[in-house]
Order: sequence, then C-alpha cells, then structure tokens
Amino acid sequence: MAQTKYPKRTVPGAKSLRVLLVEDDPDARTALQEVLWMRGYFVTTARDGLEAERIASKRHFDVVVTDFRLPRLDGIDLIRRLARKRNPPATVLITAYWNPRTMERGFTVRAAKILIKPFRPEMLIDLIEKIRRKGPSRE
Repeated sequence: MAQTKYPKRTVPGAKSLRVLLVEDDPDARTALQEVLWMRGYFVTTARDGLEAERIASKRHFDVVVTDFRLPRLDGIDLIRRLARKRNPPATVLITAYWNPRTMERGFTVRAAKILIKPFRPEMLIDLIEKIRRKGPSRE
C-alpha cells in the first residue's frame, strides 16, 4: 500500500520536491523514505512498478526513484511508461545488478541518473538536488 510522508523541514530557499520512491524491499524502502523525508521532500512510496504507475497517474511527482528489479513491472518499463506523461518526472534508476546491458537499458529510456547499490544515502540526495537545480527540463 502506498504511503506518503510529508517533510519535517523543507530545503532552504526551495519548494519541497515530490518524490515517488519505488522499492520492493521493505527495509530499503523505509530507510530511503526516512532519508528523503528528513531532507525535506514529500515522499510517496510504492512496492512495485504497477502500484507506482497507478499512483503517478493520479498525482504529479518531480522525481521518481525506482529500483530496477521490481515485481509486476520493472523499473525500466515504469520509466518508459512515465515518459509518456504530459509532464514526465525526472527519474533515478537504482540497481544492484550492474552490467553493461542494465546501463544500456537505463540510458535508452533516458533515466536522468543511474545509481548502483549499495550507495550512501547522500549520493541519492546529491542526484535529486542536481535534478532540482536543473529545473523542469529533463536530460
């Protein structure tokens, strides 16, 4: 079930970004949600790609952070479907399964960034902040 957590504080001088976090591992999902929430983002979570697609069809998100391997609809196909939206969100693809094919698929769907697991939470924050500073245009 999707869960939205509203920020405890906001990023100074900036509106809070709306982030959709898609991760099937409950521990990783909770940990990343907390990190993003503490940074001041509005965070909504989904357990799989189909749930994320359903949520994104009803609400706008500035950034979607999605795992690559997900049940029912993988992260690549989710990014591909979200790209069809009128105002598509920026995307960050996270994966523990790094190989040239994964990277090629990520770049093919124009994921804004690809982050290899394990990573420090600050790395994800830095990527999101770069996306925020860049503004509405997508890579």
